Amino acid sequence: REQSLSTSCAQILWRRKCGAVEELLVRWSHARESLEDVYLYPLQATYPTQYALLKQFLYPQLQPTFPLSYSGSASDNNLSVQYTRRLSDQVRTVLGAELRREEIESVALYNSYLTQTTDFKRVFGNVEWRLRPDTVLNVGAMGENSSLTGSTFSPRAMVNWHVVPGHTLRVGSTRAYRPPSMFEKNGNLVFQSDGVPLNLARVPSLAVAPERIVSREVGYLMDLPASNMNLDLRLFREGVLGFVTSINASPPFPQTPILPSQPKQAVNGEDVHIHGAEYQLKWRPLEDTQLALNQAYIHIDSLETDYEKAAPRLATSLMWFQRLPGHLSFSLMHHDASAMAQPRTTGFNTAMTRTDLRLAKGLQIGKSRGELAFVVQNIGKPYVDYQDTFKFERRAFVTFRLEN
Repeated sequence: REQSLSTSCAQILWRRKCGAVEELLVRWSHARESLEDVYLYPLQATYPTQYALLKQFLYPQLQPTFPLSYSGSASDNNLSVQYTRRLSDQVRTVLGAELRREEIESVALYNSYLTQTTDFKRVFGNVEWRLRPDTVLNVGAMGENSSLTGSTFSPRAMVNWHVVPGHTLRVGSTRAYRPPSMFEKNGNLVFQSDGVPLNLARVPSLAVAPERIVSREVGYLMDLPASNMNLDLRLFREGVLGFVTSINASPPFPQTPILPSQPKQAVNGEDVHIHGAEYQLKWRPLEDTQLALNQAYIHIDSLETDYEKAAPRLATSLMWFQRLPGHLSFSLMHHDASAMAQPRTTGFNTAMTRTDLRLAKGLQIGKSRGELAFVVQNIGKPYVDYQDTFKFERRAFVTFRLEN
């Protein structure tokens, strides 16, 4: 089975500073990807009895194999404007708006030659207010309208208290929404040959609504410049309310397949709760040396075993960054994650250990700066990545970057 994926992207950014207190930022971006994924499905070999009866009495045009396609293309266009202004030494504001359009073309996934379009409109704002010399309040909100699911409002607030120099406590709460994807909402996956609907795998879910995500956290930041040490600790509890999941759909269906089928459909299911702690410790023992340790402890409460194990209970990262003479730099990163299960896949209970190495040389070519780097990913043994049939092997490659 061969697959071909092509991607392209472009971005234009315009920034204008109006003195020391104002800034206007305009950004436009475009991204597109196309997937070719077609293979011959052995209809006769898979359903020999049904194939013989259907071909003889109902559909003489049926072939022993037929092309099964998951091909399609998607594009994303985004235009955003952001205005930042410092009203005083105590108050700073950010206002913005965004227009975004997603377009998908896939007869395979939507059983339609029409372009599947979703338009997003967003406005947002944030205020940073220094209530006292040692206390900063951040409040903000975003209003969003999706042509697929309607309007939502997402507020957030965070208070930072600088207890003593180098030590800060913070507490905050956020509410956000994740609208269902186009496939979750309108996916209509029909396998057919010569116009004959053979199997129905997915039906539209017009009633599915956005997930509501509520997050609360308490944090501690230690910043000690004299010791070149920084610690960021966070305790959190998050809830995904109305988690979107797939279930067996009930008839009637948009089409009646001629082979036994049990299509799936997206619905808003249980409320999933996540709590845990994470921290990052950075230390610069020498001017050109930086060490970092990051650990995260995560526990997921869910009725489904798949989702309870969707994240590792413990994940650890160790990083060493080193600047060398002659515009050289070196980095070594080690990652270790406890056993986890990818929902709806066969990659169950797989732990991961991986070490990456990077050696880079800074370049100066005329007025342009660049970098040539040699990268080795996963120096150790292969590990299961997403499916138990796929293992991430050792990889080595060279990259080159040039900036005007």
